[in-house]
Amino acid sequence: MCLGNLIFIYSDINSIYSLLISVENQRTDHKNYFMKMFGRNIFYLTYLDGAEVDLVKLKEVVKNGFELHGEKPFYSIIDLRDNFASMDSDAKKYLANQKLLNNLRICEVVLVNSLAMRLVTKGYFIIFKPKWPLKVVNKNSELIDFLNFHNADEHDIRELEEYLVNVQV
Repeated sequence: MCLGNLIFIYSDINSIYSLLISVENQRTDHKNYFMKMFGRNIFYLTYLDGAEVDLVKLKEVVKNGFELHGEKPFYSIIDLRDNFASMDSDAKKYLANQKLLNNLRICEVVLVNSLAMRLVTKGYFIIFKPKWPLKVVNKNSELIDFLNFHNADEHDIRELEEYLVNVQV
């Protein structure tokens, strides 16, 4: 093996290690969802475009969320912009009735950028009647205002704002 190949392999290993270290506060299956924590208690989740979320997949998402954040109160952000994911009825019922998750959620904001997704999201909320404050918004500023209103940590919000400015949707 020549020196050039060794340097290339070392570079690849170093890049993988750096990637693993930098993503300790996020999880994804690269097909259905991406989740990330901002600061101590802002939980961000987006379903990837075309994701089909059934009960098994949703239980995985919830499990990974608890592994990422622990069992402590959190602010929930669901980003559904430019997203045409679907969730089956068993998964929706599970989500609406998952006691620990629902007891720990301080509030929830759903980011949308289409009328169709706004209607679907509001329909879900009408049917399942969440017991926490929630809002469906289409602007980052509305999201931030809602988190501020519910006393989210300023540092956590700044981290989220920086991410939202740079995120590709």
